[in-house]
Amino acid sequence: MMLGKISKFPWLPLLFTIYAPLALLAHNLGQVEIQSGYRSLLLSATGALLFLVILGNLLRDWQKAGLIVTLLAILFFTYGRVYDVIKNVQIAGFIIGRHRYLAPIWLGLASLGVGWILKKIKYPSSLMNTLNIMSLILLAFPLMQTARFELLNSNNQPTSSPESPYQTSLPADRTLPDVYYVILDGYGRSDILLKNFNYDNSAFIDQLRQQGFYVATCSQSNYSKTDLSLASSLNFNYLDVLGDEFTPENTDRSPLWRLIKNSAVAAELKKMGYRIVAFETGFDFTQLANTDFFYFSPRRGFNEFESLLLKTSLAVILDDAGLFRKYHLTVEDRKRDNISYILAKLVELPALPGPKFVFAHLVIPHQPFVIGPNGEPVVVRKSGSTDAGYYTDIDYVNGYRDQAIYISNQIIPVVTRIVRDSRTPPVIIIQGDHGPSHFDEADRIGILNAYLFPQAHPGFYSTITPVNTFRLVFNTYFETQFDLLKDVTYYSTYPYAYQYQEILNECKGDGK
Repeated sequence: MMLGKISKFPWLPLLFTIYAPLALLAHNLGQVEIQSGYRSLLLSATGALLFLVILGNLLRDWQKAGLIVTLLAILFFTYGRVYDVIKNVQIAGFIIGRHRYLAPIWLGLASLGVGWILKKIKYPSSLMNTLNIMSLILLAFPLMQTARFELLNSNNQPTSSPESPYQTSLPADRTLPDVYYVILDGYGRSDILLKNFNYDNSAFIDQLRQQGFYVATCSQSNYSKTDLSLASSLNFNYLDVLGDEFTPENTDRSPLWRLIKNSAVAAELKKMGYRIVAFETGFDFTQLANTDFFYFSPRRGFNEFESLLLKTSLAVILDDAGLFRKYHLTVEDRKRDNISYILAKLVELPALPGPKFVFAHLVIPHQPFVIGPNGEPVVVRKSGSTDAGYYTDIDYVNGYRDQAIYISNQIIPVVTRIVRDSRTPPVIIIQGDHGPSHFDEADRIGILNAYLFPQAHPGFYSTITPVNTFRLVFNTYFETQFDLLKDVTYYSTYPYAYQYQEILNECKGDGK
């Protein structure tokens, strides 16, 4: 009897309001941290339960109350998704994606649905039993996906280099340098910036050279996407050597994220007594695990996942009206704050006792475009939600160029301070993980690639790629004997990130 009552109780609204945010969280695993969804899950479940209790007591029919709350929850959690799809749609020059049109439609659907449940459903208890079982099955999918992701990442061991027999053998009196690995996301090579953006960054390059940097004027990334590129460079090898999962038909990118978070570079340096320093990036998959110091910019109000959930639900109406403005940062605000915070914190790191490996991934000049050339807050609006049409050509060129100018001007004083305040001259690598999008494949993979190796003159060359970066670092400073790999570039697109097209290097360089 007790089991019968439990099975007929309207668990459906509670299960669905857990499913909706959990499914969104599972879809964005690697982009946001799992714990960022805890408050949303708790609030959703509590809200559903509260509505169920109130409506159940009013109607004296808990099954019908459960169906009504579920219907309202479905409408609540789908509104923002529909609005995002149609908000830029025009018919005969008339924009149909407006809250004043869509909200009344949703209200009409809610009214019709509630009326149908109250008048037409005669035996809701038998229906509820079936729906409870279906909702449990539905909830199991994001639960398993999230649990699998968490299990794989929590149990993953640091990656070892395939050539690990080459162990470091340092003289006892050798002072280890701090190693800074600074990724400027999407920062392209000088010739590409000049050709596509009419931006001559030669002053920036000259300033790097004056600081002692070697700038590889014909460098390409090894891969065309951030996670592929960093998984390779932080493990100083190509992906096909690093795992059997990287087959052409595989669309799972989580093995890449584990390679980044638990890299061979960090593991080997840690063995030598280095402490690992990393920053919040806005993307969970580029945030290193097992760090000694992890810095994140001050937060207030909603976190990234909560803001995403807000935008995909009916609450987007209130958000667009400005009612939540004081409770959360916009995507644009968070990016500005994060970049400013990382730049400010980098110059303080020489004071930390060394030796240390510092990994800083700054999502700039990569879109979204939110910073002007002088650091002023701007927002370049997207023209659509598809990958191909998210910015007009002119908006992309202007937004990218402005952010490239800004970060170029900011990096030089940061480098100057780090070098000046470091007790031991540091190793600094400044690198694009890939080049700008919106153009052809060759432009996508031409990158900024600059090395400061103080008091050392390794075999740099103009076409060096990131896969050889830490091979040179280890050979130069830690007495390893890694062979330099052939510099190869592989272009691919999502979802089939491991279906590669090799891109030859046809760069002419500047002769330096």
